[in-house]
Amino acid sequence: MKSLNLNKILNPILNFLLTLLRLILLFLKKLFNVLNIIISTLFNVLISLVIISFSLYLYSNDLQDILASSSLLPTILIAIGSTLITILILAISITIIPIQRAIESFSKSISYLYRNDKLNILIFILISLFALFAFISSIDGIFFSIKASILFPINLATVGITLDLLRWHQRRVSKLLEPDEAIKKLKIKVINFIKRNQFIISLLARLSVLISFKKRDKENYLYDEERKLYLTSSSHYNHINKKLGELTEISTKALAKNEIETVEIVVNAVSSIIITYINCRKNNLIFYTSKDAFLVTQSDADEVFNKAYEGLFNIALRSHKESHEYPSIYCLKALAKIVENICILPRSSKINLLFSPIYYFNKILNDAQEKNLDEVVFQGCNVIEEISKNIYSQKHIIEGEYTFNELFQKLITNYIITNKLELGNKVLEQMINQIFLLIPNYPYSITHSLKNVIKTIEEIFPVALATNNISKHNLMYLHFSIPYDITKEKSFFHLVQKATIFNRVEKELINPYQTFLGINHEICMHYRKLADNNDLGESVFMWHISTSISYIVKIHFHLLSKPITEINSYTDKLINQISWYLSFFWCSFSHSSKIKMSYAEKAFEVVTQIGLTCYNTEFVDKYPISRNEIIESCISDLISMINSFTKVGEDNNQYNLSDLILYLWYIRLAAKNNVEDFRIKKIDKKIKELDILKTEAIEDIKEALELRYEQMMEMLLEEDSRFSLDDEKAIGLLRKLNKDKKFYEENSILNIFIG
Repeated sequence: MKSLNLNKILNPILNFLLTLLRLILLFLKKLFNVLNIIISTLFNVLISLVIISFSLYLYSNDLQDILASSSLLPTILIAIGSTLITILILAISITIIPIQRAIESFSKSISYLYRNDKLNILIFILISLFALFAFISSIDGIFFSIKASILFPINLATVGITLDLLRWHQRRVSKLLEPDEAIKKLKIKVINFIKRNQFIISLLARLSVLISFKKRDKENYLYDEERKLYLTSSSHYNHINKKLGELTEISTKALAKNEIETVEIVVNAVSSIIITYINCRKNNLIFYTSKDAFLVTQSDADEVFNKAYEGLFNIALRSHKESHEYPSIYCLKALAKIVENICILPRSSKINLLFSPIYYFNKILNDAQEKNLDEVVFQGCNVIEEISKNIYSQKHIIEGEYTFNELFQKLITNYIITNKLELGNKVLEQMINQIFLLIPNYPYSITHSLKNVIKTIEEIFPVALATNNISKHNLMYLHFSIPYDITKEKSFFHLVQKATIFNRVEKELINPYQTFLGINHEICMHYRKLADNNDLGESVFMWHISTSISYIVKIHFHLLSKPITEINSYTDKLINQISWYLSFFWCSFSHSSKIKMSYAEKAFEVVTQIGLTCYNTEFVDKYPISRNEIIESCISDLISMINSFTKVGEDNNQYNLSDLILYLWYIRLAAKNNVEDFRIKKIDKKIKELDILKTEAIEDIKEALELRYEQMMEMLLEEDSRFSLDDEKAIGLLRKLNKDKKFYEENSILNIFIG
């Protein structure tokens, strides 16, 4: 207790001391930064301070008398002027080499920037004035009868200032050799030109509005006037394009020298220029019908945009040729930034501007894939997600659902052929992600988009199936399982789950399940096609699709238990879709040359779960007729699946066959509990018609079947919670349904099975 009390006292004190120490350290850090700035500034003007101090000292009476009596003073002042002229010439000479090197490394426009730099001009004017002042000061009394001895200290101070200016100027010019500085100057020059041009045009347009006496919509009229002025000032396109070309030239030279960071700076500069141009022209873009392409609309700004896109594309191609990946990634990200800014434009403006950056984006990725630059494609897929989010979030689609569809198709096909399965998975994930991005804003486009994605998946599925069968991947490492694996965020199950939100949104529609039914129609037909056209018996895809169907059908049952419409025809469609999902199982079994026992057991489990769910009291009361269709489908599927497994099942020994036959018995027990004598008779008849009865194997499974039946009855009659974890499985559902134990009085399954 004493130690606890001591801790309560010490802890606040320690916390206070630690806080105080942090504040002291923070203060010292800021003080150090301030002192560092002061010291650095003083060091830069050290010569000036020393000479100015000495010059002030020369104003003492004694020294002034000495200077006034000296006959050498005019000569010294002339020497100071000559020295300043020499320094001026030296300053010009010093700058020639850095400028020459900068032109060689970057672009000839660097010399133009230097020649027109205001600070450089100011330095030359100051040094020239200092020299002229020294020469004039040598004549005693020329400045308002001021003696040369009084002007001498001032001239001496100008020497110190000039020396510091020379050193500062040398450092400043040498920065031209730094890529960041040279490209930054060029970028700022172009951006300032764009803004200045827009300001002038906007000002002239406003003047035109003011002098107009007609009643018009002032804002629209203003933008119309700006468009007219842009048509008459087309020369600004050439100026911007020239600078964009120079930036591309800089990147080309940088790539040749393997200076990747310089390329990144250039690419960012190009994107900044285009983004600035987009923001300046957002309200006054001019659109017209293309003369070269049918039903294609172009913009006057395309002349600038296409130059930039071509530049980025050429940078990417050059980097691919040199086997550099990062420059290409920088270009992709730059295009994504441009798309982001285009999406913010008014709807009428962005309709035609989004096509070009996405077109060049696709071209870069295609070329990267052909050059086997996998990192570019991998990063490009992430950038595609950003682009798609921006497009869809702004309530605008330009062929949105298949903007990247052709690219995805080509990439996936190539990666399957070249056995780069991880990259193929990444591309497939992004392809499906396009559908998920449509959900918040474009629910009515999902079905069409999903159809295109499924078409691509069905084309690659046979190769993907063969690849996985050869590599013998397990459940955790199955390639191209993203649509079917419920643990994946982009699986079809999660898509169906998200689609349920539209059932609530669409309550006012005649059919509130319209979007949900459309999505499920594409998915269930897709599963059926996979079963029809592929041998899934030994593939992990069988396990994943079975699990996916199980969870999707649970969503259907949930919607049926709480319907939001009284129109039976629409709820009947939900039930009909369950039957279509069930068709996957008998179809996949009948088309399999060999069936793995673990996958078969999963399929039997799912079909039986669906059949037992139909015996739920609430479901029986609401859908007494429609539920019969599902139960009959389950029974038919189980019979067909048992017959198929008997023929081609892996390890189809007596115990495995007994396990599978018992799943059919679960539904029989549920039917007996529900007093469905007609169904019991039908099940008994179908059992007696099983193919296994026509073989000698029936004698081998009698003992196994009796043993499995006794074990099943033990689980069903168990009073404790040992089997509580199986509540969601078929055995658990049967335990919930059959609370009355009387129907368990059946002596043996063999009484029915073998009569």
